[in-house]
Amino acid sequence: MILASLLVAAVVGGISPNEPGGLPMLLTAQAKQDPSATIENMTVVEGIEATKEVHALLDKVRTALGGREKLRSVSSLLIEGTRNDSPFTYRMLLPDRFRDDRAGRSFILGGSSGYAQIPSVSEDTLTIARRSTIKAFAEQSLVLLLRAPSVVRVRATVRSGDGAESPLTLVLSTSAGVAFLLELDRSSFVPKAYSYVANLQEGECSEPPTNVSATRRVSFDEYREVGGLRFPSKMTDTIYVPDGRRFTAAMQFTSIRVSAGVQGTDFEK
Repeated sequence: MILASLLVAAVVGGISPNEPGGLPMLLTAQAKQDPSATIENMTVVEGIEATKEVHALLDKVRTALGGREKLRSVSSLLIEGTRNDSPFTYRMLLPDRFRDDRAGRSFILGGSSGYAQIPSVSEDTLTIARRSTIKAFAEQSLVLLLRAPSVVRVRATVRSGDGAESPLTLVLSTSAGVAFLLELDRSSFVPKAYSYVANLQEGECSEPPTNVSATRRVSFDEYREVGGLRFPSKMTDTIYVPDGRRFTAAMQFTSIRVSAGVQGTDFEK
């Protein structure tokens, strides 16, 4: 299998970057820092650690999405859609449960019993799938609700060096070893896209396996109001490889239910 086919499988098939056969996460410089470390003038709001100035920016984003109180009141999300015309369903029960029906896995992110999974598999696969689920939960919770459960631990900073014409960029570093770059519109403060760096190994080739870094970027379009909150209904998921190739998947949210349609039994074995 060549590198191109691995990338196409990841994008078209919707494989999560930490699932077997997908893109293993590469810890970026931002992600390597310890989000639990004490830094002067940092406080935790909605599970996100940041300075007063960054929290003020986050509040502007929350206002653009419908308001902090409405976002805080969300108890669950049920999202249905298509990825290159292939259906998917995400179920999120806050503060700590996430299920991807397409992958057939369900995890509880915290609790003394550790992680619950459907179906039972080897410990190595469980570890990979657990990390993948934390990453997927962080993506949905941070990007759509600007909230994070304490078990994930997120630190937000503003990327320096952005010019006046470029989008504002927040760096969201999580304890799962992932650093998201969240791009914001400078006038409306609505999220425009998020991206992260991934590592891909080329396998089953005549040459020895080679690791290459790839950037994954998901852009948002066509925001719509659901339950007084704003959500993007269209997304474009693109993987950029250093040699210039890119692989794109079209994503569409066909249905979003806020605080309805999800219950605890959805996550039981």
